[in-house]
Amino acid sequence: MPTPTMEDYLERIYMLIEDKGYAKVPLQYLT
Repeated sequence: MPTPTMEDYLERIYMLIEDKGYAKVPLQYLT
């Protein structure tokens, strides 16, 4: 099982946030 990179991790989180309607939250807020 390959180790997910930070980029993959953030992308997945951002997709989940978008799905919940929080797309307006800047990605910087998550880091």
